[in-house]
Amino acid sequence: RLCFVSETADLAPILVAENPRRLHGGVADLVPVLLLAPPRCGRPWVLQQVAYLIAELSAGSGGQGIDAARPIPLVVSVRRLVNLLAPADSAKTGLHAADPITEYIVAEIRDTALRDVLLQAYELRALVVLLDGLHEAGDRRTALEAFLLESLLPRGVPTIVIAEGVDLPAYAGRFAVFNLRPFAAETQDALTASLARSVPVLGRLAAVLRARKESDRVYRRQAFPR
Repeated sequence: RLCFVSETADLAPILVAENPRRLHGGVADLVPVLLLAPPRCGRPWVLQQVAYLIAELSAGSGGQGIDAARPIPLVVSVRRLVNLLAPADSAKTGLHAADPITEYIVAEIRDTALRDVLLQAYELRALVVLLDGLHEAGDRRTALEAFLLESLLPRGVPTIVIAEGVDLPAYAGRFAVFNLRPFAAETQDALTASLARSVPVLGRLAAVLRARKESDRVYRRQAFPR
């Protein structure tokens, strides 16, 4: 099914599809996904879009059919995960937790009812883990990758990893690998304008950036005319 993926939005229906093997304690046959994200591709927006679509499709299923434990998305910030489980003042390079995802849910989700739902979904392998920014793990990356490849994936937990760079040989045979394209300049401007309407300070920053670009353009034209 992943062969037909042409954009990130196509991932959501695949992850929400019924999975009778998981219901009976088996390991899902869904291949984990690795998204290689170059700069200016809107990495946070991409994962939020996938998470939203998964939640929307899962809620729309009404809980009917074989897969009663409907998929629930969880965006896990690698930066926050590492800061939580491996304090900066620690000389060790491990994550100091048997199961980082469980620890992350317990620490980050304040709502008790939601926390219990996420933990139950994780136990049932209905939690879709969206791991954001693997390249931001720093010196904890080896430990995090070991947990990902040796624990999370063998359990059959649906997983999407997004990173700017990875050791591809370690992932190529076990992940479906996709390259994200950088946003076109027009798309970046549209997203900035959309955010600026809801966050005033972003609007001011965008105005400063436009002024700087115009200043650079005038400087090049006048100082180095062709």
